[in-house]
Amino acid sequence: VYDNQGDNNQAIYYYKKAFEIKPTDAVVANNLGIVYAVQKDYDNARWYTNKSIELNPNYYNAFNNLGWISETLGDKTTALDHFVKAYELDPTNAYASKHIGGIYESQAKYQDAVTYYQKSIDNDPNDAGTYYDMGVAYWSLEDWNSVIDAWEKCLSINKTHKEALEWLPKAKEKLGSSTSKRVLDNYSLGLEYYNNKEYDKALTAFKTET
Repeated sequence: VYDNQGDNNQAIYYYKKAFEIKPTDAVVANNLGIVYAVQKDYDNARWYTNKSIELNPNYYNAFNNLGWISETLGDKTTALDHFVKAYELDPTNAYASKHIGGIYESQAKYQDAVTYYQKSIDNDPNDAGTYYDMGVAYWSLEDWNSVIDAWEKCLSINKTHKEALEWLPKAKEKLGSSTSKRVLDNYSLGLEYYNNKEYDKALTAFKTET
């Protein structure tokens, strides 16, 4: 209760009491790790989270917590390892897959980022933020249709999402520019084929112009 109310000191006190009574409880150990991480006491946070994993090596939430701690401290390589382990233990783990996507995006592995954002959406389809993040990854891939689709879905969930509202019109401008360029390129290609008397190829190019 104290944890949910944001009273971290009281939460630590009662979690420690609970852990003294039942020192084999992996959930309590991990909860202690989370509260210590919120307080930025990362040494104790890691100790209790690692204790949780020692007690239950298949407890995916503890790996989520270690991933969060490592990412907060700037160690994205270690964070990725923890989040991947959490996802392997529970493929419905939307939190882990979203963070995997975010780390891949920071490494410029945009297609991998999209893959894991989609996995997160599959398990939590009402997270507007994940749709926005996926749109950002698609932006880097210059896939404007997918950017627009992702951000429109983001806004269908959260109509006031500031970044999506700001950037969606710009994505539509990008789509228009790329479409115009593609039309011009196809026209030029068709003209080249026509001048070379390759009429079938010219006809195909002119058809794809539209």
